[in-house]
Amino acid sequence: MIHPGTTLMQTVTRPRLSPAGKRGGFSLLEVLIAMFILTVGMLGIAAVVVIGNMSAMRALIADRTATVGRNALAEVRVREWLDPVRWLTVQGAPVVSSRDQPLPLGEAFCIDPLYIAQINNQQGAVPNARSADLGRFPYNPPGTAVSMVRISVNIAANPALPANIQAILMNPQIWQRLVVGEDDLVFDPSRLSRPRLLFRTDTGAAVPLPTLPGDTASGNPLYADYQGMYSWMVTVVPQVPRIPSGTQKYLVSAVVFRDRSFLWRDDPTAEVPGERVATANFLGGGDLRLSIPASLVTDAAQAEEYLKIPEGQYILLAGRAVISNNPPLMQNVFLWYRVVAAGDVINQNQNYFREVTVAGPDWNIAWCLRTNNDTDGDGVPVETQAVLCTNVYGVYTEVIDPEVLSRSSFPAR
Repeated sequence: MIHPGTTLMQTVTRPRLSPAGKRGGFSLLEVLIAMFILTVGMLGIAAVVVIGNMSAMRALIADRTATVGRNALAEVRVREWLDPVRWLTVQGAPVVSSRDQPLPLGEAFCIDPLYIAQINNQQGAVPNARSADLGRFPYNPPGTAVSMVRISVNIAANPALPANIQAILMNPQIWQRLVVGEDDLVFDPSRLSRPRLLFRTDTGAAVPLPTLPGDTASGNPLYADYQGMYSWMVTVVPQVPRIPSGTQKYLVSAVVFRDRSFLWRDDPTAEVPGERVATANFLGGGDLRLSIPASLVTDAAQAEEYLKIPEGQYILLAGRAVISNNPPLMQNVFLWYRVVAAGDVINQNQNYFREVTVAGPDWNIAWCLRTNNDTDGDGVPVETQAVLCTNVYGVYTEVIDPEVLSRSSFPAR
């Protein structure tokens, strides 16, 4: 019923529409915002995956390096590699003829049998044209002021037989089973959801075990196959300050490499030598400035590679300590340091520079090489020497007593 006085138009009302009912989809702005949020989220997930993979790889390298380093110290202890009577020069001569003969006063040694065998094997004879340089670590580049003696170890059953000595100095296969880590095993995932471990046979082939129907026999399995990415050498350095020879302590360091370069210094296929020397200036605290003359490299790219020591790797600082003033007596000093930060390479005053921060034992400024020459052009004449080795990921050091240089390699624990 229509109320009197009310028109028909006033009684008809239109239904109120909700905002959702006014349109049938999303606006372009809403779609773009949603796509932006989704893209940022996916990029965040991708970044987390990449960072996670990098962190996992660093953890894996650190774990395997620690295993190889501790195993190396155990190998040296068990095999009595610190007995000087067993030490051989790169030419095959004994370092000392008997245990009654003392070691050269204040001399440091680098036990590096695998590298010696690799280089001698390339030359085909011992001694050879490389023997003089190979006999030092680092391998005696021009201008090297401080170095240690590089030696091998006589492990032959008949150590006096010349043929055995030649094999020790020239056959790298002997040392690959001793100084190369074997924990990075190789698996064959091609046949099973559960991968099989590969084994090396007496024919040199790699076969997966356990065998499955259809597998072809390739010899008798000898040992589990491994990648062989990690190898080691040992430095034996008299501790400073020197005390009477009967109580001289030594720093024995297992130096662990990952993918070590076994090329010779002058090999044309090597971009830079595997062992390099740079000048080091102390800037304060753990900060160092490494420098090389511009004439040592061909361009900035090679200088970058020459001074490349990534964070987490190690460098060796070398200097000299005055042991006695009357008579004058000096002793070389070698200490390993871990790089915790590295800056960019800078070209200035005909030199290339890189600043790094290192962590390690205290360095006495008196050990620096006081040549009174500002060799790197930075205005500081007090400098020391840095040895840069490619891919040194770990150094494990023990301080040992003089009885270590005997039949018992390490004191009982």
